[in-house]
Amino acid sequence: MMSKLSENWGGSMYDQATRLRVIAEESIRCRDSSMSVSAPYNRLEGRTIAITSGKGGVGKTNTVVNLALAIASQNNKVGIIDADLGLANIDVLLRLRSRYSIEQVISGKKKLEEIFIKGPAGLTIIPAGSGKTSLANLSEIQRDNLIKELSKVTGKFDIVFIDTAAGISDNVMCFILAAQEVIIVTTPEPTAITDAYATLKVISSLDSRYSIKNEIPQPTLPNSIGIIVNMVEDPHQALDVAERITIAAEKFINTRAFLLGYIIKDSAVSEAISDRQPLIFRYPQSAASKCINMIAEKILGK
Repeated sequence: MMSKLSENWGGSMYDQATRLRVIAEESIRCRDSSMSVSAPYNRLEGRTIAITSGKGGVGKTNTVVNLALAIASQNNKVGIIDADLGLANIDVLLRLRSRYSIEQVISGKKKLEEIFIKGPAGLTIIPAGSGKTSLANLSEIQRDNLIKELSKVTGKFDIVFIDTAAGISDNVMCFILAAQEVIIVTTPEPTAITDAYATLKVISSLDSRYSIKNEIPQPTLPNSIGIIVNMVEDPHQALDVAERITIAAEKFINTRAFLLGYIIKDSAVSEAISDRQPLIFRYPQSAASKCINMIAEKILGK
């Protein structure tokens, strides 16, 4: 995959990569001037996978839900932390009603396990409140305490997915730093690609695990950030998008990233969302469902 683009690194491909670098550098400078994120005291226990995106509207949350259900359906104990604090909607996608949320945990009114919601296939949801500005602007102490509370339960699952908000806010980076693995969802749209790369740059600046220069053995942790390209016309388009990001990441920020998988653009996706039913259950034979299942198999190491 790398060799094809290496041969064509001049001309337009070089220009595209340079634009990615410039946008990422502007992003990190803006962020550094106004925000700071401290690494959590401990990473979350168990296998925790943060799924994030540079911009909204790329299908991140729907991808999280369907991946989690695909893995839970194979007799795995799976949880989802709805970490889009303030704009949570996983419960909406699954037609679930959450009486309590992370808001009550932060305030000390509820213990974490008291807010769990059971979903299809035995899936466990840890919901976040919607429309709560207090959740969207947690203090550093509140974020650290929340991570410590979540770590008490994440080790009880086979896999826990963390559905972060889009972008590079302090809340987002806190969950990414706490997770054992990171996946970025993007689409072929130019703005989505550049925002995905900018997110990758910020992550690499805060977490040395993914640095090509890091030679410290980490046998239990992946040292690459996964890329899922959503809404593609065909596999070739997914490869092209992933190569732009991964080659620029290696060349300009010394960061490892790889194509974890892609999801074909499919009308079944929007229909399932409108019906508020999981895609893999509503349209199991659809092209998008087959892509989801392939990514799930990769995550499970099969």
